[in-house]
Amino acid sequence: MARRLGPIDTYPAPSDADGLQLHQFANANFAAEIGSSAVAGTEPSTVAITVQTQYSKPGDVKVTDSPAEPWTLSVRVSDWAEGATVSVSGHVQPVEPGYAKITQVFKPGTVTLVQLPLIPRVLSADSRIDAIRGYVAVQQGPRVYFLESFNLPADRHVDGCVMDPGTAPVLDGRRLLLQCRLSHGERAACP
Repeated sequence: MARRLGPIDTYPAPSDADGLQLHQFANANFAAEIGSSAVAGTEPSTVAITVQTQYSKPGDVKVTDSPAEPWTLSVRVSDWAEGATVSVSGHVQPVEPGYAKITQVFKPGTVTLVQLPLIPRVLSADSRIDAIRGYVAVQQGPRVYFLESFNLPADRHVDGCVMDPGTAPVLDGRRLLLQCRLSHGERAACP
């Protein structure tokens, strides 16, 4: 366990010879040496970024210190973030899931704005797994929601809740609304 936790501070934003990769969105400062002293006549350069975010809302990535030569800022874009955009100094570009790679000379104070849409969607369980066949959950960004019996009135059980997976969840302010039918049926005994 100690070996695994030792370099944990490098997981959110590792670096390589080309630049810095931002994997996790959290309020933090990251600095790294990039470039390679193995290349004749070159010395590593230091880059530093400040991440300011209220994750689940658009987040800023501010470049606070940068070398005079181009380097690459790679920002992880999750598979659920369809329609994501990256804006560098006001220039907006759509990005696909994977990594948004921005290679340029970043001047100190450059602001990169990463917008990851948090569109709720219904996930259906794999029908090959008996224990969860027919179950659905709702994903909104990195969060996954599901209904449990304790969320229902005392005389109802989750087995009586039927939802059409084709019905889209609705975001109402801070609430996520689903339309489903809740029966008074008896809970079936487990085999």
